[in-house]
Amino acid sequence: MKIYRCSLLYFVLMMSSNLLAESPGKVTGSVVGVISVNSQQHTAGVYNPASRLSLEYSELLAELDVAVDYNHKIQKKLALQEGQLLSLQQQLASLPNIEKNIYPLIKRMQGSLEHFIAEDLPFRLKQRQQSLRQLDKDLSSESLSLSQKYHKLLSAYKKEAEYGHQLQTYQGGLSSNSSQVNFLVLGRVAFYYQTLDGRYSAKWSEGSSKWIALSVKFNDEISKAIDMASGASVEQLINFPMLGLK
Repeated sequence: MKIYRCSLLYFVLMMSSNLLAESPGKVTGSVVGVISVNSQQHTAGVYNPASRLSLEYSELLAELDVAVDYNHKIQKKLALQEGQLLSLQQQLASLPNIEKNIYPLIKRMQGSLEHFIAEDLPFRLKQRQQSLRQLDKDLSSESLSLSQKYHKLLSAYKKEAEYGHQLQTYQGGLSSNSSQVNFLVLGRVAFYYQTLDGRYSAKWSEGSSKWIALSVKFNDEISKAIDMASGASVEQLINFPMLGLK
């Protein structure tokens, strides 16, 4: 390659010397142009280590920035988790005191529920008293956790609360003579019964805690309400006897 370039250069110089006499300015410009182009091509092909190192250094700096940012995010996440762990440890440490205070509260709520049912209208009384006995058994059980006992107590309260906005009917026996009748419960507002033949109706008096016979004119209204509560008829306006129980 060097021999070829030297030969080419020699040829150019020879041609230039032959043409120098004819056109000195034109030949000089041509020779300089050839030499300049050849010099630029040679320089472009030379390997530059400094440029390569500068590029690698820039890439390493970019990777370092990414690593530092990621490490900062991890540190923040770890700090947050450590704070949450400390909070959980403090809550666990205070758990015995919480249980110590909650259990007496549960017993007071149980007593309040028992008193409420005893003073309430005596509908489904045997069923509700049986539920109270089962609740007492559950709250005294060592196999149930405190949270399970609390859940059962709340379930009992919820069931009693639902009775307050229900129109319900069921068959049962009178405590006086055990004869079967249809009971009608109007929330916690009123409690009635009617014989199965529909000829006799009565309302529970909370003041005297006994049944008061209703006038026969209310038999049809009570019958309609019983049918409506059992789903045998559509909802309709009922004239419930509330006062004037003679």
